[in-house]
Amino acid sequence: MNQLSFKQFIIFVLFLVSSFALQANAEQVAEDELLPPEQAFKASLQVLDNNNLQISYDIAEGYYLYNSKFRFVSKTSEVKLGDAVIPPGKKKNDPFFGEIETQRHHIKISLPYSLTTSVDSVEIAATAQGCADMGVCYPPHTTLLKAKLEPSLVENVSKQAKQAIANATNAIKSLGADLGLDSDEEDEGILSPDQAFQATAVGTEGKINVRVKIADKHYLYQNKFKFKLLSPQTAKLGTPEFSPAEEKKDPFFGNIKVYHHNAEVTLPVSTSKGSTQKGQIQLTYQGCSEAAGICYPPQKKVIDVDIIPAKVAASDLKSGHTEPVSSSNENISEQDQIAEKLAHDNLFLTLLTFFGLGLLLAFTPCVFPMIPILSSIIVGQGKEISTGRAFRLSMAYVLAMAFTYTAAGIIVGLLGVNVQVWFQNPVVLSIFAGIFVLLSLSMFGFYELQMPASIQSK
Repeated sequence: MNQLSFKQFIIFVLFLVSSFALQANAEQVAEDELLPPEQAFKASLQVLDNNNLQISYDIAEGYYLYNSKFRFVSKTSEVKLGDAVIPPGKKKNDPFFGEIETQRHHIKISLPYSLTTSVDSVEIAATAQGCADMGVCYPPHTTLLKAKLEPSLVENVSKQAKQAIANATNAIKSLGADLGLDSDEEDEGILSPDQAFQATAVGTEGKINVRVKIADKHYLYQNKFKFKLLSPQTAKLGTPEFSPAEEKKDPFFGNIKVYHHNAEVTLPVSTSKGSTQKGQIQLTYQGCSEAAGICYPPQKKVIDVDIIPAKVAASDLKSGHTEPVSSSNENISEQDQIAEKLAHDNLFLTLLTFFGLGLLLAFTPCVFPMIPILSSIIVGQGKEISTGRAFRLSMAYVLAMAFTYTAAGIIVGLLGVNVQVWFQNPVVLSIFAGIFVLLSLSMFGFYELQMPASIQSK
């Protein structure tokens, strides 16, 4: 029986691993290198006309995007986006999200938009998420897309806006004259809708509180309020709860409920996400001026608001944990659920969770072979071993293994690469299989593998 020293065996194994790793690296660079998201999913923006934008994605071969993960936000305040029109995708039984629609090769998404004022360019933050067929999924990736608006389109929108304002002004003047409500005040004394009605929205746990400050001698109709949650798609509004209103005999609508000075509405909101998200709510309302004897056309306001689930604690809000995470209408994967808990649970609960998971791991089949190994170490100390020494030996054994796996996890995390892809490579799997075969030879008496005697004696 040949005898190999521990040092000779380690050198031999390292040489074998290095040889295979060099070969694997050469093959991987040529065949299975994972593309960065901006190359796997190339996004572009095109202005079709004064009503529609088009966002296109060129998807590399062997990659796909999720239909439900597209998100588009206007970075140009003068540009308001509507609901994106996404073509149907191919259904796929995804290991992360279950049955879901996906897109491959190329996709064109229509994005309606409108201009509040004249602007010569538009910038869109386009968010998408996809995977590679090799079994790797990317986190949500956001790309800033810019496009120039044609001067003719801008001028056309500007002309339409001016014409609409002129038509509305003439209609108001004509209506006031017909009803005998002419005022001696000049037109400059009439407040604009934004001056007469100032709307705000604040998100609280499970609710959105909408408040409209109403100027003196003005009022709002209760039945003209409408609410629409533009984003996120994971949230839904409930039935509005209005503050008490006044009865008024209105010259336009008869007996009706109205608000003076302030109008407050509470909107219940439900969301499938467990964390606070940024959202937008569209508020529609209509009111009149008692001083000028005119009624304003219905007004629409889009307001940014935090969507806060009812279970989020106040301590999370104070600490500033209000950033949204990737949203989906589908079931959240287990890894996303764990990530959310780690991000929002308190430190004590997180440590307790890991301790409990560690205890459960002690009963998995891969741990069972460690029990006789540890028992033999303790029993090998002889009959005179004390309980304290047995505990210290067990602790040293367990902590050493825990330190090894912790160090390996930290190194992988700092590398910032997907090690899972490396370990799924057939060459790497063959290397590990070869190492196990070499180690098994010691059980057949081909060599002895043991620690140096100087270490064993300690």
